[in-house]
Amino acid sequence: MGPLPGLRQRRRRLESDRYDRFDLVVPNLLVGSARETRGGWTVGVGGEYAFTNYASAFAEYNYYDFGTRTLTFLTPAGAFNDNISISERKSVVRVGLNFRWSPAGPVVAKY
Repeated sequence: MGPLPGLRQRRRRLESDRYDRFDLVVPNLLVGSARETRGGWTVGVGGEYAFTNYASAFAEYNYYDFGTRTLTFLTPAGAFNDNISISERKSVVRVGLNFRWSPAGPVVAKY
């Protein structure tokens, strides 16, 4: 099941989510919102390859599952609006380059 029409999500720190529900007829009219902090699990795989002493490339895949929960949406005045079941699962692919500024390793003082 895809996202619900008129439902937007904003991610905050510590996996705390705020969900805002907007009217489908009147643009940007907030009709309800809900907040929660969710725990979940992650599984992933990745690798890194060093081209030189200075540069390497990496690729990884992560799957996140935060489960399904039913949230109670309240109007801006605090009255009941709706109960909506929300499933949160994500597949994330990351690729990138790493550059090392000191290929010789750490500096060691000699006495």
